[in-house]
Amino acid sequence: MLGKLLKYEFQATGRLTLIFYAALVFMSAVLKFGMIIVPDHIKRHTMFMIPSAGIVTIYIILFVAAFVVTWLLIIQRFYKNLIQNEGYLMHTLPVKTWQLITSKTITASIWAIASIIVAIISLEILFGSFMDIPELFLEIIQSINFDMSVLTTAGYSILTVFIIISFIVANILILYASMAIGQTVNKHKILGSFAAYIVIRCVLQIIGLTFIVMLGEMSLDFTLFATNPTAAVYLTLVFILLMELVTCAAFFAITEYFMRKKLNLE
Repeated sequence: MLGKLLKYEFQATGRLTLIFYAALVFMSAVLKFGMIIVPDHIKRHTMFMIPSAGIVTIYIILFVAAFVVTWLLIIQRFYKNLIQNEGYLMHTLPVKTWQLITSKTITASIWAIASIIVAIISLEILFGSFMDIPELFLEIIQSINFDMSVLTTAGYSILTVFIIISFIVANILILYASMAIGQTVNKHKILGSFAAYIVIRCVLQIIGLTFIVMLGEMSLDFTLFATNPTAAVYLTLVFILLMELVTCAAFFAITEYFMRKKLNLE
């Protein structure tokens, strides 16, 4: 049944997101094509600068919209399907609450990741140098005499990818948990969701700062950070990944509990 829910979600969300992603890539290709074929003396002409400025503006709007539309759709799909009137139908389906949340989370995560990939492709088409950013990052790290062995291994890349994915999923689940908590407030569900989100973010900021301070204190006494910076960085990345996974699990559980035990569709 989870597969059917996923199919339904992708069909419902794909029409809009794919249009924006395709439009962004197409517009970046148009801009790049214009940059290549138009002679420099024409580019400086006023009659060319006016329409080119319009195209650049459209590109920027599409670039921003690709992210904004994706995240608005993530919020809208959860709120409309599970909390508003459609919730009466969705919650009568022969599926578990966790399956509904899982289908939303998987779909939302894939679209959020896709928006980042499309943005990278767009920048690469337009500038052709976006992929040099990792090399620039490595040069910066080298300039502070850091042990580079950790940054050239597959383990580092894999950990980084998992951290990014878990970070995206965690942020989606935080939104879901906020809406699940906010829907318990009669007649003010949106306001309640917003308030819940602010409180959750404040709590997470406090916890995050506490762990940063603790990690800083540990680094002063933990000889591993001085004798083996490679292992220290791996340890830090693993710690960050574990924290993100714990965050995902915690807010998934919160969302599932409020949607199953405290559901308020009035």
